[in-house]
Amino acid sequence: MTSLTFKNLDNTKKQLIENVLLDEFSQYTLPTAKVSRIVKAANIARGAFYKYFDDINDAYRYIYGQAIQQIHADFRIPSEQSNSDYLTEVKNFVERIDNSKYYELMKMHISSNEAFLASQSESFDQKIDPNKMDDRTWIMTVLSHEIIKEILLDPKKKDFWLTRYSNILQQLGEK
Repeated sequence: MTSLTFKNLDNTKKQLIENVLLDEFSQYTLPTAKVSRIVKAANIARGAFYKYFDDINDAYRYIYGQAIQQIHADFRIPSEQSNSDYLTEVKNFVERIDNSKYYELMKMHISSNEAFLASQSESFDQKIDPNKMDDRTWIMTVLSHEIIKEILLDPKKKDFWLTRYSNILQQLGEK
């Protein structure tokens, strides 16, 4: 877990480390990311890294969490949404990723790190418990995430995937 020591760093140093983490995890998959590159680029001691983070996975969880927090900043609770609300939320989410400094990180997460973490039995979506969702919310969440994944993996097909998503939502009908 990210330490209070890191959270209490002065903003300039903290921002530098966050930028270095973002660069590292945007360029390298989690299994190939290196603490040595991070500490060199951030100009911190290796011991300081481990004072701030438990390990490389913890550093990844931190920066990925920052990305999700910023991208999901105005996300509405899905259980009360109509199908058109889901479509709007997906479009907005994709737009926020496209215009975000986190674009490459999110793409790397979708293409590699998500599967790696799943194989390590580590979850990032601890707030989303599928066992506590009704069937409609669960399927809409799964479908929304899949559409976002497809768009990130092949941005040229964005319009295709959004149209397909819209068609599927129409077929599903409102609740």
